[in-house]
Amino acid sequence: MDYSFNLFCDKKNLKEARYFLYNAFQGHFKCESQINLLIVAIDEFCSNLIIHGHQSNPNENIQVNVKYTSDNMVVELVDGSSFFNILDHQDNQLLTIIEDKKKGGLGILLIKKIMDKIEFAHENTKNIYRLYKKLPI
Repeated sequence: MDYSFNLFCDKKNLKEARYFLYNAFQGHFKCESQINLLIVAIDEFCSNLIIHGHQSNPNENIQVNVKYTSDNMVVELVDGSSFFNILDHQDNQLLTIIEDKKKGGLGILLIKKIMDKIEFAHENTKNIYRLYKKLPI
């Protein structure tokens, strides 16, 4: 079964997105803590897109699709924001962030740690981010 949600780019809409994700993940992941970690990763990714890619413009949107294969869950985020390839992003080292007392900088590191695989494509005027998580056996 596939699930879709149209997230308008205002941070206040992230609550609805988290609710959508929780419902889409339930029944496929038995462990509540794993569901919550997945929601944290997708929420962080969407938040970054809203703030940095769309400048919190509520007239713009991100299409959130959740798809299941026989062994993977794939979250696909499709938007038309400025071009950003998460795979090219240099991860901040946790120790450096702590030592510099830097606010922020952990989001992409968290996403990469929680998800099993991330793909990026730019087709026509759309960015397509695919985040994979292996389904529990």
